[in-house]
Amino acid sequence: MKIYLPLICSMLLFVSGCGLLAPDDDSQDAYPRAYPILSQRELDSIISDFKSQNGKDICVTFTEYGTIGEMEACGPNGALVQPDSEGSITLAKEFLVRNSLFTGVTDSNELVITRLRWMHSNNGLLEINFGPQYVSGLEIFNSGFRVYVNTIGISAIAGSWFTGVIIPDSDRISAKQAEQELVGYEITYGDMTGEPISFRVQKDMIVEGTEKYIVRYFREDRFELRVAWRVKIGFPGWWIFVDTTTGEVLMVYQTWVN
Repeated sequence: MKIYLPLICSMLLFVSGCGLLAPDDDSQDAYPRAYPILSQRELDSIISDFKSQNGKDICVTFTEYGTIGEMEACGPNGALVQPDSEGSITLAKEFLVRNSLFTGVTDSNELVITRLRWMHSNNGLLEINFGPQYVSGLEIFNSGFRVYVNTIGISAIAGSWFTGVIIPDSDRISAKQAEQELVGYEITYGDMTGEPISFRVQKDMIVEGTEKYIVRYFREDRFELRVAWRVKIGFPGWWIFVDTTTGEVLMVYQTWVN
């Protein structure tokens, strides 16, 4: 059985893509769970299935992995009147659960609103933000949904949740080990002019509060959901995610904008 799953991209330094569809083989039971790039035929099938279930008026895009991506510009299809907030929230939750094959959402009780915004200048849309997703108490980094509702109904959707996430029984790398291994690690980023700047992490740059997350680790032909320690590096602000099983640096996330 195919499992359609969602995704959203973020401001990452070391990534190679976004998206996903769980493979139909025994690897689904192995950690880490991997989600491959799809063939065009598979993508066309997903898009066709979504339109058959929801019609053609909802603004949605799918990535090469079969995930819901960022929405495209949409034409006006509703009155310039703010829709009922309570009714819109219920409608959005029902939509996400009804489309669980594409969204990964199976229980509306797990959907927590993080922002509600009336976009009066954008065709009368109410933006409802849900997320992040938690699995066994662990947050999936950069997960969540944005659903846009107008007086007619669901106008657009963007975001990602995941099903079938696998978590190791225990950690081979402790939080303290992850912090120690990052001392001397080199970070390179671009300044305001695009020129590369590099520095090495010093022990006194590591901020207290290392926490465990689930993150997407991107490879050439797929991405994997990995459990990682989020180590915070002080000013100007970086998060480095270290695999709790292998000790690999999976992602360096810049928390500030040039």
